Amino acid sequence: MAANHVGDQVFKAPEARTGVTLQREADRVIQGTNDDASMSKMSCVQLGYFDDEFLKLFVRRRRCRRSPLINRGYFARVQAIRQLLQAFLRNVTNPEGVCEGQVISLGAGWDTQFFRLATTSRAPKKYVEVDHMEVASSKCRSIESHQE
Repeated sequence: MAANHVGDQVFKAPEARTGVTLQREADRVIQGTNDDASMSKMSCVQLGYFDDEFLKLFVRRRRCRRSPLINRGYFARVQAIRQLLQAFLRNVTNPEGVCEGQVISLGAGWDTQFFRLATTSRAPKKYVEVDHMEVASSKCRSIESHQE
């Protein structure tokens, strides 16, 4: 580490960070959005904005409070995605009632959309979730520990 002397004070340069270190830090910040989003959704569920019976499998904190503005924003987002997804699945369901649609969820985090759809008559033919390995692994562990 380099040091500069000015009078009696010593100023040290910060440690150099490599591209790999910066990428890991960026990944952790992105992965943290999963926790924030899940807790915000739990706040909405607790206040009755919408139902999500599967969210409790992933969010450990039972009391999550967010501001009314955050709750309304998540309500709008969740409802918009649900309505768009239902419209899409309706359009790709054949006359026999079999859904031929496929859904790819990028940055899925602990989203519960798959489980909600799996309990309906319009579950997609295939549902693929993509996320960071750490987030996907934690989701798998939560699912395995709740064999409900």
